[in-house]
Amino acid sequence: MGAECLWKTQKWQKIFFLLSVMILHNVEPRALLSDINCIVYNEEFMECTWKHSEGETNCTLYYWYVAQPAVECRNYIQQGGYNVGCNFSASDIIQFKDFHVFINGSSDSGNVTTKNGKFQLQDQVQPFPPGNLRVNTTENNGLLLKWDAPMRTERCLEYEIRHRNNKDKEWQKVSITVQTRFNLASVDPMMLYTFQVRSKINVYCGTTELWSEWSLPVSWGNFITEDEQSFNPLELLAIVPVLVTFVLITYLIYKRCQDFRRKSKGF
Repeated sequence: MGAECLWKTQKWQKIFFLLSVMILHNVEPRALLSDINCIVYNEEFMECTWKHSEGETNCTLYYWYVAQPAVECRNYIQQGGYNVGCNFSASDIIQFKDFHVFINGSSDSGNVTTKNGKFQLQDQVQPFPPGNLRVNTTENNGLLLKWDAPMRTERCLEYEIRHRNNKDKEWQKVSITVQTRFNLASVDPMMLYTFQVRSKINVYCGTTELWSEWSLPVSWGNFITEDEQSFNPLELLAIVPVLVTFVLITYLIYKRCQDFRRKSKGF
């Protein structure tokens, strides 16, 4: 009897899930973005996460694209023994197609938790930071900053460059699209310039505000303190004659003293 009851319970749970999925396939789901968040990292993998409070039931995630069957998450992200997210590989990611997620949780007391969301994954892409930053001088006394795009689809990226010298209190920021280079004109070779770059998907490939982290900084120039800047080499040339005169006077005094001692002994 116990085994039969367990089988019936599992059967009704499956029926409930299938009915829920059927409803979600036919009724436009409202994306509860505060509860479910999916981010595609550099078009290489995706994580969908949700909040789990203490005492809540453990949840399972199912996902599907339009006109495709629902599939359960194959790689859960866990925290404290509870499912709090799902990892997806690049092969699971399809852009420009509605991506649906359905989270289901049930407890022994019969309480049921359901959450659902719908995403356009091209709007959920967060690139990695640009890499391999390098700075070279140009013929017109400027600097040329170059970097490598973090994604293969370079045409889909825009960049923000921030730079400052050792006297600037704030970063100077510049935005560019597609290009992986930036010119800074008329620099002072006696100052130190620092650059960083970040990236995001541009408006031609998606609608998002998910910027990457800032790249590692790259610097060019010399850091000179105010004391060093106030030093004038001409001042050293002015001091040299004084030092030479001082040495000569000291030497003459020493010679006079020596002569006086010799005469004193002879007397």
